[in-house]
This record gives sequence, C-alpha cells and structure tokens, in this order.
Amino acid sequence: MSLPKRYWQSALVGLFLALSFLGLRLQGCLPSPSEWRQGETYEKVIARSQPAVVDVMTHPREVREDHLSRSPLLDEYRDQISVPGKQPARLGSGIVVDNSGHILTNYHVVQDAAAIIVRDWQQKDHMTELVGFDEESDLAVLRASQPFPHWLEADPDSARVGDVVLALGNPYGVGQTATLGIVSGVGRSNLGLARIENFIQTDAAINPGNSGGALIDTRGQLVGVTSGVFSSTGTYQGISFAIPAQTALMIAQEIIQTGHASHGYLGIELRNLSSDEKVFFGPLSQPGFLVTRTKSGGPAEQAGVRAGDVLLEIAGKNPENIHQAYALSTTLSPGTQATLTLLRRGATETVEVTVGEKTPRSIR
Repeated sequence: MSLPKRYWQSALVGLFLALSFLGLRLQGCLPSPSEWRQGETYEKVIARSQPAVVDVMTHPREVREDHLSRSPLLDEYRDQISVPGKQPARLGSGIVVDNSGHILTNYHVVQDAAAIIVRDWQQKDHMTELVGFDEESDLAVLRASQPFPHWLEADPDSARVGDVVLALGNPYGVGQTATLGIVSGVGRSNLGLARIENFIQTDAAINPGNSGGALIDTRGQLVGVTSGVFSSTGTYQGISFAIPAQTALMIAQEIIQTGHASHGYLGIELRNLSSDEKVFFGPLSQPGFLVTRTKSGGPAEQAGVRAGDVLLEIAGKNPENIHQAYALSTTLSPGTQATLTLLRRGATETVEVTVGEKTPRSIR
C-alpha cells in the first residue's frame, strides 16, 4: 500500500528542517545547551550573594491584661471585654553589611521585639541585639553574636529604569528565595511606607517575609533594601519597592556609630495652594507650597521665613509635592547651611537656613 502524497511532502519538509538545524549547529551559529545555560542563568551571582542574606525571626513582647479586663467589679461584663492576646511572631529578612556581624533590616520587622534571632544560609541560628533604628526611613541595624564571612557592598551607580535586579529574601518563611525583575521606576514617594521615601520600584516578586532583604544587580552588588509592595491583598501584584542601597548603608553606618540616624529639621508647616491662591500668586513655573506657620525660634524663622511665603526650592531641589518637601528637609545634614527659594510679594527670594536636627528616638 503506497502512502499518500501529503505524507511524503511532510516528511521531506521535516527532514529539510532537521538538516538545516544540524548545519547551523555544526557551523557554530547556535549555542550548545551548556552554552545557553551559562548565558541565561544567574546561578553564580545568587550563590555568591545568598550567604550575605539572612532570615529574621522576632518574638514579640508579652501583652499584659489591662486594668479593665482584670477588674473583679466587671465580671458580669467579661464576655464584652476584649482581652489582649499574645502577638504573633514576625518573619523578615536581613542583609549582612560588614565583617563585624552587623545586619541591616526594616524597622517594622523588629519593632517592639523582645528577642530577635537570625538564621543564616546554612540554617544556623544566631542571637542578635538591636543596635539602633530609624523610624523615618524604616531601617534598623542588628548585631549578631558572631561575625559572618560574607557581606554585600553597594552598587556605586544609581539604579536605572530597565536594570535587571534580583530580590533575595525569605517570603512566608519558606526559606531563601530568589526572584527576578527589572527596575520599573525610581524616586517613588507618597506611598505611606515610611516618612522618608525615595523608593526604587521593581517588578521582582516581593511577599511578606521579604522585608529587609536584598535587591541586587546581576553582578551581585546591593541595589536596595526590599521594603514593601503595592497591593490590594498584601501579596505580590507586580509592584514592589526598595530603599536605595547608598541611602540605606549611609543610615546604617550612622546607626552603628551613634545608635540612631540624624535628620535635618527646618521648622516649617506647608500646605498646597488653593485654586484662588494660585490665581493670586500668578502662574508658577514649578510647584509651590504655602508656608502656613514657622516654629517659634526654629531654623526657618531665624532665617527670616514667615507665614505667607511660597516655598519653591530646598537646597536647589524642586519638590513635586508636600511629602517630597518634608522628605528633602529631613535629608539635610544638621548644622549645615541650606538655601530656600521663596516667592514673596511677587518676587523670588533666597534665604540661608542653618539646618536643625530632628529629635531622634534611640535605644541608647
């Protein structure tokens, strides 16, 4: 029985394609499977970096019953009184930043913890102490009972949109995990994650437990400290945020040296211009914010800033919103001079302010 003509045609086409592919392989035009794997995998980068990323486990302080719940006079209302329960343990991640056992993480991971344990990449637990924290940036530094042989150094270049990044951490407590993405945006603020916000946005998957973990580049250098997600459910939905590495390590070094981070203080209150005020002041070439009050005796008042001025620039930078304006003031170094550009009576003026220091909270 002879085979249909269509069968022979299909067979000949398949043979032609197979011979063509073999010819390309022989000519070296296509990579071998081993060559393809070597070019596409991040195995070596992750293997070098993971030993510098740890799991962070916190045990919360005991919550004591309040006076209301213990009062014998209210026994008849016992079923209507809520008794404080024990808070659950929190899980997060941390980054080893030097050879002295210092670990950088998010403050919200270790906040109000009675005990903090870190687990290294070899599944060994280490007791740690809280060196200090900075609520403004949501960062904290721990010190382990012994040093670690591996730590991460920051990428000296700023993150750029389109850069490939990997997030290393401990999501949901499942263990060391690596996810891949790109930098989707930089300079993100107004997110409510911290008082000082200048986040790197990425689409690398970050979930609960990743907080305080490392965002690295394809060379294994630290790009950022993973801090939160933009989500309606609390889980990953494609938008994640990290604190830039240079900022985080600068704050970490200050915490290591002093137990806290110092932030600038100008002593001004601002609000957005109303529609009527925008008409009154005339068209502005950049965003401006009305000074509603200056702190009595504060740096701004001493420099001559007064209510009714419109703030345009802080140290040569143009804040796009009030949140950025306050964030810019906190990044100024206390004791230094900063130039404020104001709109006053229709004219632009500059004043020199001696930056004050915002009172920090410290464990020391």
